[in-house]
Amino acid sequence: MTLEIAKTLQGNGAAHSLAALVLFNASRDYGRDIGEAEENIEVFAFNGPCSLSVHYLIGLGLELMLKSAYVACGGDGDDKHLTRAIGHDLTVALQMAERQGFQSPSDHLPELVAYMNEPYKGHFLRYKRPDRMNLPADMEQVAAVFEALRNETARLRTHRSKPEYDGGSEG
Repeated sequence: MTLEIAKTLQGNGAAHSLAALVLFNASRDYGRDIGEAEENIEVFAFNGPCSLSVHYLIGLGLELMLKSAYVACGGDGDDKHLTRAIGHDLTVALQMAERQGFQSPSDHLPELVAYMNEPYKGHFLRYKRPDRMNLPADMEQVAAVFEALRNETARLRTHRSKPEYDGGSEG
């Protein structure tokens, strides 16, 4: 049951991260269509009409994939626990996953979590519209973080589902 919860969280997080990448690329195309200068396309995509949705989808993808890592490493997969103990706090989600033994293969995950945490957990991306928001580096780096999270959580689930795993019961 726990690995099924981790799989569901991973799948939902992956869907949101993919949606963020698709929307980001569509926003860049839209910027080009309306005559935005090519050198400003990245800034337009991060700060234009779709930017809040891109950022929100990145935060939601991070939240669910970090919760997947936490559960896949043996953390409590109960919905009430995930909601109350972690909530929308990306920093807490990463810390709790790491306490369970999760080690991110991405050097940029802590940076992305630190950048996204306050606006995301405070619902800043729902009720306020900042003048400007930038990501720590570029969308390729964000995509690489999500790819690393997807691969690692899948590996963890596969490892824990093998009979020789002696990490406890799967209740």
